[in-house]
Amino acid sequence: MTENEVDKGRKSPAVLLLISTHCAHCAAALQIVTAMVKQGEIAELNIVNLEQKPEVAEAMGVRAVPWMRIGELVFEGQMTQQAIRDWIDRAGAQDAESGYLSERLVEGDVNQAIAYIRKHPESITLLVELMKDADARINLKLGIGVVFEEFATDPVMDAAVPELLALLKHEDARVRADACHYLSLTGRAELVEKLEPCLSDDDATVREIGRESIAALQDRADSNG
Repeated sequence: MTENEVDKGRKSPAVLLLISTHCAHCAAALQIVTAMVKQGEIAELNIVNLEQKPEVAEAMGVRAVPWMRIGELVFEGQMTQQAIRDWIDRAGAQDAESGYLSERLVEGDVNQAIAYIRKHPESITLLVELMKDADARINLKLGIGVVFEEFATDPVMDAAVPELLALLKHEDARVRADACHYLSLTGRAELVEKLEPCLSDDDATVREIGRESIAALQDRADSNG
């Protein structure tokens, strides 16, 4: 499919673009999305000048402009024409959420990843899927850890528990160790029994993290009486 062709099998997304009169990159973003509306690649386009409606910036938590929401995916700051086109094309794809979270974490934009998961709690399971690649980029691994720490003891973590438990049997010890630690962040004492196999893992690091994770869950249970 060429850049100017619409994928007939996928619904075109709605786009919300927030701009500012004195923004150096807003005019280019506006030109790109306006052209894509005419080409049928965007189903609906809404544009807000934040200098005229500053309350919108506060309500949406805008930190930089241009600010763009493509479907449910939020982007802040300058984007290349190709990046805008790529994400508008991908917005309705099955792997859009996973790709979005991965890109945000690799680029160090952890706050946007956290904000997305808060709005779509079930998407935290996508982080578990990303964990399966033991050789993933270090920024991605660190970002996943920061997100799980952010949601420690939060009910959002519950959706990730079955997938994290499955990773305790992953072939790579690094993945098993991470899964063990992240399960401890749930604060759920009933998981102690599930973590006990980590104590006899072939890998010393997994065994150590297993002990620490079980102790953390038991301490939390004791403190809660």
